[in-house]
Amino acid sequence: MQLCLVSLAHQSTSPASVVVTCDTDDPAIGQLLDQTKTAMGDRLPRIIYVSRTHTGIARLNQVRNNGLRALDTAVSPAGQDLIVLLDGDTMLASDAIERHIAAAQRGAELVIPFRVNLDAETTDRIAINPLELPDLNELVSNTNAKKLAQRHRRYQRQLLLKRSLPRWLQVIKDHKPKVLGGHHAITVGVMRRINGYDEDYTGYGYDDDDITRRIYQLRPHVRVSIAVQGCLSFHLWHPTRAPRQPVEARGYERFRRTDLPMSAESGWSSPGDQPEVCVRIVGHVGSA
Repeated sequence: MQLCLVSLAHQSTSPASVVVTCDTDDPAIGQLLDQTKTAMGDRLPRIIYVSRTHTGIARLNQVRNNGLRALDTAVSPAGQDLIVLLDGDTMLASDAIERHIAAAQRGAELVIPFRVNLDAETTDRIAINPLELPDLNELVSNTNAKKLAQRHRRYQRQLLLKRSLPRWLQVIKDHKPKVLGGHHAITVGVMRRINGYDEDYTGYGYDDDDITRRIYQLRPHVRVSIAVQGCLSFHLWHPTRAPRQPVEARGYERFRRTDLPMSAESGWSSPGDQPEVCVRIVGHVGSA
């Protein structure tokens, strides 16, 4: 998480606010946030820290919505404002926020970027001095660049076919081109229309497929920017939680259902049951 925050402090265009939302109330996280904010000073904008007791099973989407609800209370974002979601095990390239904002200024309501997966050796090397990030763009190998270019073109073709073919002739899956769960950007207005993330997804998998599919159900079509090549993040290595087969993921059966509404039943404006959620501004004592 610290490397993620430090990458935000090195952005060419700073985000207006940073929300850190967690599926635990481990005090070590709050201490780390305070230390990082002190070290980075004004290079990091205000950090809103959202936490709650862990419930025994990962509830990623509910935790993400907790962050949205805290942001709503703190700053009342406008419909055209862009929410950039980034997992805590990911670092942003220094121009990523600037590129996200530029896409939104051109009218994009959904930005689909991508990431470079770092190996264990590179992750360990970066973690030695977490407050002094290297030039992350140097970590994009020729192989990475080629794969990103191929994916960028594939996503563009998928989007073109999705928009141009009639529904009865559709050859592109409902959730393609899909967002990357740990790095994507969506306007506040679109997030409100679909009621945020579906909190009935728990455990690992299919939360990103779900939100992409529901966004594509909106009419008129949401304006999409494919930014696989130009808007990068870097995923730190760690042991994976992914099951051996996609069908073994906890969210698989829910994603297969065809009767679920476009607007999440348990979502941003209608949270499911959970322990008390605590919110504070990092560097300040008490609740926000």
